[in-house]
Amino acid sequence: MSLILLGIAFFVLLSVLLILASAKSKKESEKMLGGKVVYSDLIYPGKVLVSRTHGVVGKPDYVLKRENLLIPVEVKSSPEKPYRGHVLQLAAYCLLIEENYGVRVPYGYIEYAGGKRFRVDFDDELRIDLAMTIGCMRDIINAERKPKPESDPRKCASCSVRKLCPHAKLEK
Repeated sequence: MSLILLGIAFFVLLSVLLILASAKSKKESEKMLGGKVVYSDLIYPGKVLVSRTHGVVGKPDYVLKRENLLIPVEVKSSPEKPYRGHVLQLAAYCLLIEENYGVRVPYGYIEYAGGKRFRVDFDDELRIDLAMTIGCMRDIINAERKPKPESDPRKCASCSVRKLCPHAKLEK
């Protein structure tokens, strides 16, 4: 019985520490980026944003409100430069915010663990790239084609769908 109480106490303490860390990072983000955090999915699950028009769903890490703008921020643990996939993920969040909140999102940020932050403009070129990528993804799903194997084994090792992938070499 005392082991159960010890486990519960540990869980409560860990929860309190996570809440304090989240509040600190929220305040730091507000100070650094000059806005108020109005949505967060970093510690507690945020609302799932749905685009019925484009058939995508997602949850940005957090959203800042600066004047009348809503600005999504995507936090990445590594590396320290925006890959195309990171940019498209952020673009999808811009699209989701526009559809769910009825406001135009001009840009968002990708923030890396090392402190580097990149502003990504959600311009016409990125909107077109996102629409084409969503279309390609939908074609692959509808045709039940398998995507090409990943050439970088580090990416494959950390992939969220690795267990389902026919190309993955899983250790036993």
